[in-house]
Amino acid sequence: MRNHKLEETYEVLQLIAKINKTENVDICVLKNVASLEINETDSSKVIKMSFLDFFRNKDLRILTLSLLTIWSSWAIIFFGIGYDMKNIGGNPYINVMLLGIADALAYPAAFFACNS
Repeated sequence: MRNHKLEETYEVLQLIAKINKTENVDICVLKNVASLEINETDSSKVIKMSFLDFFRNKDLRILTLSLLTIWSSWAIIFFGIGYDMKNIGGNPYINVMLLGIADALAYPAAFFACNS
């Protein structure tokens, strides 16, 4: 529908309705939705950005570098522990569970670190 191919969209929706054993969508409804889509994608609402914005905007630069640091640290630690799991003492199942818990806590920590 975004590519202005309403007939193809209608055929696909008919097939989906047939498979799901539901009512077909009316082509008039499809045309109305398509016209709303065209009105919503007004060029005044489009935000244009370039790579130079990274250097111009201090907040964007700090956020990007913070996320890069957090992700790189996480990757090095996570994969380092994961590859060396066989050499860590103790029960390997508990070690994997603890690694999963650390991973589950890392995502919210990264979120709050970057949003503060």
